Amino acid sequence: MESIRKIIQIEEPAEAKYPQSKELFKFLKRVVMAALEVDDPEKLSDIQIGKLVGYGYEETSRWKHGRIKLDSAEKLMVLHEKLKIDEYLLLGVSTGRMDSEMAFKIWNFCYKTMNEYKKEKLIAYLKSKKIDFKLVILKFRE
Repeated sequence: MESIRKIIQIEEPAEAKYPQSKELFKFLKRVVMAALEVDDPEKLSDIQIGKLVGYGYEETSRWKHGRIKLDSAEKLMVLHEKLKIDEYLLLGVSTGRMDSEMAFKIWNFCYKTMNEYKKEKLIAYLKSKKIDFKLVILKFRE
């Protein structure tokens, strides 16, 4: 078995250098999925999440796996303004003070109480970016 490992050189996935950035990516993906009622993560491409902050494919992959740090105030404010996510939630996750699960629970509670006008603006923004959700119907639960 050891000789097979040497031949094909199985690499263990690298540990995240910036786990808080990895958590931020997971949080944002869950937010967009919930806002658009996407139930399967495979229906929402990771690259679409990266595009929200101006990242290409390679940068998005590195961000998703925690290999680059996303904590610039400019990028966090872009997310705050475009997705209407409370800046303290973004800051909490990006600094490692809160994990993606807790941030999502807080966001989800607040989102359900958000008025319909703000929800429509969020949907319009996501659609304007031509995010491909692979034929997912974009509507909110009543």
